[in-house]
Amino acid sequence: MLGRWVSHALIYLSMCSTISLVWVLLTDGTADDLKDYAATPGDALTLSFWPVWFWLLWGTLLAMHLAVVVGRLIPGRRRRRRRATQQPAVRHVVAMFTDLSGSTTVNERLGDDAWAELVADHRRLVRGVTSQHGGREVGTQGDGFFVRFAESAPAIACATAIQDRSRAAREEGSDIPPVRIGIHQGDAVHDREDVLGQVVNVAARLLEIAAPDEVLITEPVADGTPAEMLEDRGLVQLKGMSQPRHVLALRWDPDAPPKPVERSRRPARRRRH
Repeated sequence: MLGRWVSHALIYLSMCSTISLVWVLLTDGTADDLKDYAATPGDALTLSFWPVWFWLLWGTLLAMHLAVVVGRLIPGRRRRRRRATQQPAVRHVVAMFTDLSGSTTVNERLGDDAWAELVADHRRLVRGVTSQHGGREVGTQGDGFFVRFAESAPAIACATAIQDRSRAAREEGSDIPPVRIGIHQGDAVHDREDVLGQVVNVAARLLEIAAPDEVLITEPVADGTPAEMLEDRGLVQLKGMSQPRHVLALRWDPDAPPKPVERSRRPARRRRH
């Protein structure tokens, strides 16, 4: 910032000298007149020395630029400005986690080089589908993705498309393992490009209990989704959660038979005698 001001000042001095030289060549003015006008700009305003207007206008702008530079160099102000721009915000988010099921077994069978190529193809697939449905990639870990959406409908459409294309790839001979997906929505803390909060934890826990080729969602995500696309899994006690969650499976493949419902029940209380 200070370097820009120095460049600005050098240009100002150069232009002032050039315009003053033009005045000398076009009028009867002399170098001594220039010294007098520079010493007393107020007198120059009442005479026919028109370069003084250029001196004053650009000089004022140069002074304003210097004030901005000095203000930004003050340590306390810079710290306050940094804290203000880095303040996390709480916003609604739909969190989706994806993962390849049984990837370790496939990696061992194919070898590292072939597995790396397979994962690269899968990543291109997921990123392409995510971009088409308005999702934003938050992070990756191994062959898994963490993606966020503003609404649940695009997230469900994205999950369905990922499953469809993964199945199509396997039918064409790809060794890509089945995909499992977990989706939850709610308010979360957005810290720059990261997303933090219980919403993220719930979506990650859904991913852990999802079966191969399965998309698990919570009741808030299911609102507005056609009933024929949902399979009720009841209340499920997710790892690390104090209360069970109402979980549903998304029937992304209409030809697939319904899976058996597995409900997580709390231990029955003993009656007192």
